[in-house]
Amino acid sequence: MSSLKAATIAVVALLASGGGTVEAAPQVRAVVDLAEALEQRAANTNFAALEAFGQEALKRHDREGLNRLYHVMWITLNQGDFERAEVWNNERVDAINRYAAEMGGA
Repeated sequence: MSSLKAATIAVVALLASGGGTVEAAPQVRAVVDLAEALEQRAANTNFAALEAFGQEALKRHDREGLNRLYHVMWITLNQGDFERAEVWNNERVDAINRYAAEMGGA
């Protein structure tokens, strides 16, 4: 386990425990379990899966589809792929405009 991961888990655990009371031990374990599950899930995905997720989001005509497009754009941007993030942002803007038109707002 990296020292950053260990420190993060320790801080989250301390905050979740309400300052370290004994009664909070199951709560701390739940936080650690959640952190480990999230890390494992992240390790099991890739950018092809993110692209597929975005393509599926484009087929939706609801707020959840917009949220998913935002997620794809944000992850791509945070990975430093600015050109691809711009593509996803443009797709998101187009989807927002379509959604607004369908809702009678544009």
